[in-house]
Order: sequence, then structure tokens, then C-alpha cells
Amino acid sequence: MIGFGVTGLSAVRYLLDHGIRPADLIVVDRRREAIEEATELGAHAVLGDGTNRLVLTQATSGHVLHVVVAVVPDEAAVQATMLARGLWPTATIATAVRSLARVAFVRRHGADHVVTTSESAGTALVHALHKRSGLATSSPPMPSAMPWTVDQRPAQASEVGHELHDCVPTAVGVLRGSRRYWGAEAARLRLAADDQIVVLQSRTPTCHTET
Repeated sequence: MIGFGVTGLSAVRYLLDHGIRPADLIVVDRRREAIEEATELGAHAVLGDGTNRLVLTQATSGHVLHVVVAVVPDEAAVQATMLARGLWPTATIATAVRSLARVAFVRRHGADHVVTTSESAGTALVHALHKRSGLATSSPPMPSAMPWTVDQRPAQASEVGHELHDCVPTAVGVLRGSRRYWGAEAARLRLAADDQIVVLQSRTPTCHTET
């Protein structure tokens, strides 16, 4: 569970009410009070930024089957989704976003299912996991400025044949035809002429919160 605000808490409570053991839940949130609440529910709670690869790596010690992304703003949800897909390629990922315009984009960049927070998002996210992969079960204001954006661009002629990490240090993935490459797999990929490169573009840092 990446993000333990209203949506994340709703999803965790639904899981606990339907037979999931607290010990099987991992919660990542940057707010200490959220971590304390998750711990009280019995989950393994990790204080840290869910859009940080190191935090997500250290939060888990084994195979991850399901990931719920419930952070705001939507750009943070996109980044957390892409990082989760790179770290756990076979996991089923459900992501909550606020804008309907983001749904197709988030799905294309790693989410198996996307819901909007206009729905009962926590419950909807869990239902998405159940529907997609057979998961066994018996809001803060938007910031006025985003810290970064996610952009997509075609590979340039000068980059073709070179490894991604040598050409585009800020890249997080490559779209090649119908296949997506993330994380370390993308970094080692030699770029082809028709590749689309997914790049994070930084802005002035601001804080984001969990939804």
C-alpha cells in the first residue's frame, strides 16, 4: 500500500474486514501519523516517500503480489506506479488518480487497473485487484505546483543503438511496440528507432501528500 491517506486507509480496512492478515500488508507513507495508524492496525508500516525507489525496495523483503498506489498529486501516483512496475514486474497494480484524463496514461505506464477518487476509491482499488488477479478476500487539497512531470518522447537518431541509461539519465522506461520496459531492464536496453522514452522532468521541489 503506497499511500495511507483516506483512500489507502479505506483500502486497508476493507482488506482486513475481508480476511487479509495484517502481517501480510505493507504500508508506505511519508507522514508519521499515518505510519502510527497503520501500525496500530497491525500492518508492517514504513516511513518514507513512496515515489523513492530505495524506500520501496527496503520496504519489502520478498515477492510482492499486489500493489495499491494511493498518493496525490496524480504525477506522484504515476511515478509510484512506474517504480512499482519496475521493481515487481509480475505484480498486479491498482492506482487511484483524481483526474479522468490521467486514467489511460497511468494504465499505459504500469497500472493494471485505475480508479478515480470520485469513486469509493479504497474499496474500488481492492475490487480491482480481486478482479484482475484473484486477491483472496472473504482528501487533502491539491498542491498548486507539481515537483516534476512525466513526459514521453521518441528516441532520437543519435541515441539509437546506445543503452538507455547512457543517453537519458532521467528516463524511467521505454515503450517498444506493445511491450513496456521499466527500471533496470529499461536501463540496459539498447534503443531502437521506434522506441518511446518515458522521462521524468523535474520542477521546483514541493511536498506531496497521501490521498
